[in-house]
Amino acid sequence: MRFTVSVDDEIGAFIDSLVKEYGYASRSELIRDLAREKKAELEVGDSEDAIGVLTIAYDHDNDLVVERLNKIGHEKTCLTLFSTHIHATETQCVEIIVLRGKAKEIRDFAIKLGGIRDIQLSKFMIIPLK
Repeated sequence: MRFTVSVDDEIGAFIDSLVKEYGYASRSELIRDLAREKKAELEVGDSEDAIGVLTIAYDHDNDLVVERLNKIGHEKTCLTLFSTHIHATETQCVEIIVLRGKAKEIRDFAIKLGGIRDIQLSKFMIIPLK
């Protein structure tokens, strides 16, 4: 199947830099790889046992973010294997949270944490345990 995607100059330059940096043969190969990765992530069945890794970046001076992270984090302690707090810069913190449980519970929890207002970046990955 062939289709066309339009992006702005900034995204286009970013895609080109990824192609070059990671040695992809073309933009298409990069997009195929990203799509395969997302497809594999989404195909983990809700009831499957899985490991999830959630990385969150936020401004440590924002007390509301810290308060919400702590409150929500304590709601599902049974899912959390461990977490690591990193003081990335003078103002930015990064949390890496490793979760284990049923895929649906892990996804829902990761979405809830990552969706906290004023989170700068949230990245989630899920790995099926077969």
